[in-house]
Amino acid sequence: MGKLALYRACPILGAGLGKDRLFDPGPLRMNKTIEFVIWLLVCCALCASAAGPKHNWDLHCAQCHGTDGKGKTKMGEKLGVKDLTDPALQAKVSDEDMVKTIKNGVRSGGMTRMKAYGDVLTDEEIRQLVKLIRSFKK
Repeated sequence: MGKLALYRACPILGAGLGKDRLFDPGPLRMNKTIEFVIWLLVCCALCASAAGPKHNWDLHCAQCHGTDGKGKTKMGEKLGVKDLTDPALQAKVSDEDMVKTIKNGVRSGGMTRMKAYGDVLTDEEIRQLVKLIRSFKK
């Protein structure tokens, strides 16, 4: 595509050509172009922002804890994962304890029983996971 065709096709490039530009988009068209670019940037930022708690659960937690939080998976049974749907467990463990566990992981007897996710997930994503875990309660 030649330079001339590129300027005709792209209002952003064409708007910077000065008085001798190929077309005059005028202030209204320039405002619409700026609005579109800002809208596009906002949409991209929202798509790239923190993933939802269900996505993070499926990606980081479900292999051991199961999609339902019961821990009835091969890895969950091997590690002795607790049933997160158990009301007694839910009552006993505070949100702060859950956040700390997700951030720092669990080590026992020289073995990592749960990976730390403090460097993988943001504080907000961890808080959302805690809310999701709370929703598993029977």
